[in-house]
Amino acid sequence: MAVLIWTVWPKNDIFLPEDLVGYWVTSAPKYQDRFFELSRVSVVFGTGRDSIDVNFIEAVERRTQGDKTTYTIHYKNTKGLEGRLSFVWDPSNKGKIRLGNQEDVVWEKTTHVL
Repeated sequence: MAVLIWTVWPKNDIFLPEDLVGYWVTSAPKYQDRFFELSRVSVVFGTGRDSIDVNFIEAVERRTQGDKTTYTIHYKNTKGLEGRLSFVWDPSNKGKIRLGNQEDVVWEKTTHVL
């Protein structure tokens, strides 16, 4: 029985931890009308005025170094196209996210939706 569970259990988590769930915004002027929303099963990108891109999580990879964790979310959009979102999560001071391709931009969780 243990062998069966090992072979069918996913290698990566599918769900995100609760600390990451929510709306994320930045004060960087270049992204003032942008946001992303993480749920346990989806990633939604706010790509400008009244425009969103909805994606469904396929797998989540996690690597911890010290007090920070790097996440890579593998997702598919509604047309079946695959994508990937990588970021570093720093849980200090209510939590911060730095995207892998924008390390100088800090994203913070908010309760206010744009």
